[in-house]
Amino acid sequence: MKTPRPYDEKGCRSLMCALVLSAVEDANIRTDYKLATRNAENLLHQQTAIEFLRSPLFRSFCTNFRLPADKILRAAFK
Repeated sequence: MKTPRPYDEKGCRSLMCALVLSAVEDANIRTDYKLATRNAENLLHQQTAIEFLRSPLFRSFCTNFRLPADKILRAAFK
């Protein structure tokens, strides 16, 4: 059995920032395309992003990785 590699805080922080950025972008995604399938897909992305941003998990990630939760939420829900 291999010994696990040490925790990489910088890598985890980068991954979390990318996840949060994606959620902010998806919360503001367009859902007014002419194609119904595109709108349905974008609406699903939007709904799941909003659910994540309103979850205790999001707040926990922000606390653990020292991210400004309130600023992120203002950007997502402008």
